[in-house]
Amino acid sequence: MKPHGDMKAAFEDRVEQILGDPERFVAKDGGIVVGLESEVGFFGSGMTEEEIHERRKGMIESLDTGLDIELGGCQGEFRTEPHDLSLGVNPLLEDLKNGDSKVRTAAQRAGLSVVRAGVNPIVPLVKAFRSPEKEKYRLVPDFNDAHRNTAHPFVGIRGVRVPVDASCVSAFQAFHVNLRARSLTDAVERMNRSLMISPALVALGGNARFVKHGSVVADTGMNDIRMLAWQRSHDTRTKGEFARGWSWRGGLPESYIKDMRDYFERISRHAFILDDPDHALEIATGLAWLDARIKFIKSNVIVELRSLPTQPTVEEEIALFLFYLGRLFSGEMRQERLLPIGLVRANRNVAMHEGLSGSYWMWEGDGVRLVSGTEMIERELVLAEWGVQSSAIPWNEAEPYFISLRERVLDGSPSDRLSRALSGKSIVEPDEMMHALQNIGMLIS
Repeated sequence: MKPHGDMKAAFEDRVEQILGDPERFVAKDGGIVVGLESEVGFFGSGMTEEEIHERRKGMIESLDTGLDIELGGCQGEFRTEPHDLSLGVNPLLEDLKNGDSKVRTAAQRAGLSVVRAGVNPIVPLVKAFRSPEKEKYRLVPDFNDAHRNTAHPFVGIRGVRVPVDASCVSAFQAFHVNLRARSLTDAVERMNRSLMISPALVALGGNARFVKHGSVVADTGMNDIRMLAWQRSHDTRTKGEFARGWSWRGGLPESYIKDMRDYFERISRHAFILDDPDHALEIATGLAWLDARIKFIKSNVIVELRSLPTQPTVEEEIALFLFYLGRLFSGEMRQERLLPIGLVRANRNVAMHEGLSGSYWMWEGDGVRLVSGTEMIERELVLAEWGVQSSAIPWNEAEPYFISLRERVLDGSPSDRLSRALSGKSIVEPDEMMHALQNIGMLIS
């Protein structure tokens, strides 16, 4: 292995190879090729994090679950194969359901329950147990804790202050969409549009409100705390980087991406942390915790939407995925202007804090207007429906999901549902929390 100082040089070599051969990444067919990833948490009554990890380890080693190791000892991830949606939505759904079923069955055999929420309320946000199987799960959090520019980060509103450190990601579960782009230029455009669309998805899909706080579970008062906690616990920018206007390595960039070279420059600004020059590009991409990012798999350039939390069911994940895809397509077909990045940042902040009860900036003719969360979602859904209907995706398979999304507008996000199940309590005992999760289908035994 080359010395650590060669990481930047190895990264730049890969970049020049990619930029020097753009034709290699032009899609050879017109398919809408997508793969999905779904992370879940695990819970065992009366078990410690270490005990749950040992059982999860056994699930991975002895059963055909397709489950991958994640940072937290109480979480795992499964994924679908790539699917061409022009051939239908149902094959993708069945693939996702099959993966979910395998994990549920394996968890049941191991004496565990599956947590289908954006945050596992039994895992602390400081000093959480990390999977020891991969060295990066020690090195990366340790680096961020050592170099973080905030001494005592926390999350929460309404009087709740929950401390966080870099191990907090062990408690978070996300749902990722991987969409093949048609070219390098198309990947940049789709990444930028994905960043603009993301706040609407989080407003409707927020599922990370209640967190472990000492011996109890606390209501942070937020629709989705994951990315805020991530930023506060992982922001290692120096004073000089602040002065240059750089964003931290995740969330929303300081401005839209200009082109692929600009993207590569931005993700290589920060420390590589890990030392493996043969995989320098993959490491830089993997440590770019943006709401949407670009990655490369063989000759495919992929746009990955990363902002959504795990949903209570795979059907709800498919619904939000189709919302995203339709909204992306409608913007492309109408050549919609990108909302100014400062307004996207404002929308993102509202989505994380207030969800559907907040107000959002939207285009109104040649200007912008602040609208209610409900109006914003209704308008976005109309555009998303049109985008799917105008694409090669069979509308008869997609339409039921949009009906369910309109019902969710009335019912609220999963965070809203869980708050109602707990009768609006701000502090609950762990047993009461797990009982509420079970009652609304987010804890599966």
